[in-house]
Amino acid sequence: MCTPMTEANLNLVNAIAAIASAIGTVAAVIVALYLARKDERIRLRVSNGIMMAASMGPVQKVLGLEFHVSVTNLGRRPASLNGIEFQVGLFKKRKKHFFILFPMDPYNTTLPKTLSDGEQASFSMAESEFDRTISDLAKSIGDDLNAFDRLFVKVVAKTTTGDQAKSKLQKGLHKKLVKQLKMLPNKDKKE
Repeated sequence: MCTPMTEANLNLVNAIAAIASAIGTVAAVIVALYLARKDERIRLRVSNGIMMAASMGPVQKVLGLEFHVSVTNLGRRPASLNGIEFQVGLFKKRKKHFFILFPMDPYNTTLPKTLSDGEQASFSMAESEFDRTISDLAKSIGDDLNAFDRLFVKVVAKTTTGDQAKSKLQKGLHKKLVKQLKMLPNKDKKE
C-alpha cells in the first residue's frame, strides 16, 4: 500500500533535485574550465640516449656513437626552449643543476628555439665529448651530494617561461656517471 505524497515530502524531493542540479552545474563549469586551460599548458617530451651516427649519401659510413637529446612540443601552445641541463638530486633544497653545452654543429638546434605544435629540437655530441662532460659533472658534484641523491639524475629542458620537462638519464649513461663518481675521493669515508 502506497502512502500519498505529503507536501513536506514533496518539498524535500524538490530541494534534493535543486541541490543535485546545482552540483551538476558546478561540475560542468569546472570540467569546461579545465579543458579550456589544458590547451594553454606547455607540454614537452624529453628523450635521451646513445645513438649510432652515420653519414648520409649513397654510401653510408658509421661515424660513431653520440649522446643525443631530443625535445618535442606535444601541446598546442608554442614553447620557447632556452636550455638543456642535468639535474642531480631528489629533494628540492639539495638538487644541483648543470648546464649541458652542446657543440656548434649544423645538426644541432640552436638555442633559444621556439617549438610549434609537434616540432622537435635535437642535440647531440660525440660519445668522447659526453664522457668528458660526465667526468666534469662528476667532479662538479663532488661531495656536495650524498650517494642517495646521486641516484637521481635527469635531463631537463627549460623554457623561457620557466616551465621544465624532465627525463631520467638513460640507464647505461647513468651507470657511466656513477662509475665516474665512485672514482672520486670520498670525504665521508674515514681514513
